[in-house]
Amino acid sequence: MARNKYAPANPNSTLATVANVPLVTDQLAATASFAYRKTPGWIDNIQTGRNDQNSFDQIGFRASVLWQPIDKLRIRLSGLHQEIDSDSSAEFVQDLTGDSIGNGRSNFNYVPERFKSKFTNLAGTAEYDLGFASLSSTTSYSDVNRLEVTDASRIFGVLFPLLTGGAIGPGITPFRNRITTEKVTEELRLTSASGGRFEWLLGYFFTDEDSTNHQLVNSFDLNGDVIAPLDPLAIIDLPSTYKEHALFGNATFRFTDQLWLTGGLRWAHNEQTFRQISTGAIVPTEDKPGKSDESIVTYSISPQFHLDDNTMFYGRVATGYRPGGPNVIFPGVPPTFKADRIINYELGVKSRLANRTVTLDVALFQMDWDDIQVTKAFPGGSGLANGGTARTRGLEAAVQWQPTRELIFGANGAYTDAELTEDAPEISGFNGDQLPYVPKFSGSLTADYRFDFNGVQAEVGGGIRYTGKRYSDVGVSFFDDPSGGKFTLGAYTALDLNGSVTFNHRYKLRAYVRNVTDAGGPLTKSLIRDGIQRPSFITVIPVQPRTIGIGLEAEF
Repeated sequence: MARNKYAPANPNSTLATVANVPLVTDQLAATASFAYRKTPGWIDNIQTGRNDQNSFDQIGFRASVLWQPIDKLRIRLSGLHQEIDSDSSAEFVQDLTGDSIGNGRSNFNYVPERFKSKFTNLAGTAEYDLGFASLSSTTSYSDVNRLEVTDASRIFGVLFPLLTGGAIGPGITPFRNRITTEKVTEELRLTSASGGRFEWLLGYFFTDEDSTNHQLVNSFDLNGDVIAPLDPLAIIDLPSTYKEHALFGNATFRFTDQLWLTGGLRWAHNEQTFRQISTGAIVPTEDKPGKSDESIVTYSISPQFHLDDNTMFYGRVATGYRPGGPNVIFPGVPPTFKADRIINYELGVKSRLANRTVTLDVALFQMDWDDIQVTKAFPGGSGLANGGTARTRGLEAAVQWQPTRELIFGANGAYTDAELTEDAPEISGFNGDQLPYVPKFSGSLTADYRFDFNGVQAEVGGGIRYTGKRYSDVGVSFFDDPSGGKFTLGAYTALDLNGSVTFNHRYKLRAYVRNVTDAGGPLTKSLIRDGIQRPSFITVIPVQPRTIGIGLEAEF
């Protein structure tokens, strides 16, 4: 059998199991699940000769216990653990003319660009019914440990001759970045009984986070031997803490059965500490601490008009923010970035039509940003910067039609106009520039059909998803001006198909094909510069190629 040159050599494999166990009738129950997936790669390496280098494994566990010792008290404890281990990145590279190297989906990294992640979350919720309201407390603990390895040889390794006066040639520079975060959160809520003319909620939220960001760039020659005068090339540590307290409240008042008004208010105060500790052949030796704090008030107002049981018109005005914080200290990169703020305006309708066989959801929206946070690239990495003001406006619509119990059609689409509304020199952006990776048009069509055949339940379905043209950055194009790094990402359409048969209401055999036509549209595209800001090459993350899967499920 001939093999598609882009097809992975090893098949995808998945194992998943779920168990639900009642322990004490009407009082105690437990559920647990386990999942494992091995996904083959599709990126070849012309530097090392390895094929399909971006394969990865995922494994996860989840367990939950629900205890109701008395009618008014419910306690839920849960735990989640997930690990991801990827051999290399899903990027392929192009030269500066935009031509791909190798077979069209190839990279030339000297060292494996490995990604490893471990995530653990433990949570407990207790809820007590007071009659007039319910009191709940939710406490959680999470731990994230992530390792990313990037081959920076064509960024920093090309500096070796400049750093040594030509005594040492270009070399290999693996860039290791380990990020850890420990977080504890607590939320208290007092929620009124539902069904009355006036409903309300009061709450308190607290989070305490401790994070580390350890970056290491080593220096090796092309044989893999350490270059002592240049090793380590850079060591950077960025420890930080984040604490936030917040008070919030929501309320809904029903003036009539048709007219409702919902509003909310939230006050939050956060405090951050951060420090940059650095040393190495290309970075200054320093230890710079910093701290910041800010208080933010946000609100939301949403009137609703219920025309009848099937149709509701609504409006919404809401504000929000993302906290600022520290950056890696690097020439041309701001040491800190500010919080960005947003006001969101929305008008919409939700309706069930044609004897409730059609569900319609339409919304007009506009979001006004202030100090919008955007990515700012620099040699060997990236940070965040504030880009002034921006505006996003558009229309979203989703419709589902179920003409029979067995057949369902779905469609959704969006038009989005997202652009800067003032010049942003910090990110080389200009008034009117479209925001990165936001297509003006996107949407999907789906169809699913269920039927019985000789006592066997069967399902078939499919979907088409479309993503329109986007830009990789704001500002000028690299092809227009060598100081720019903006690319046009072409539109793409992907077709997905699926089907299943169920025997004896217990055993299910299912199959799927994702991206049937092997659409190769890019998800991201970036210009990579070397250590002295010369354009070096282009990286592209493509749509995952055609993937075929078969699965078997059983219930006991």
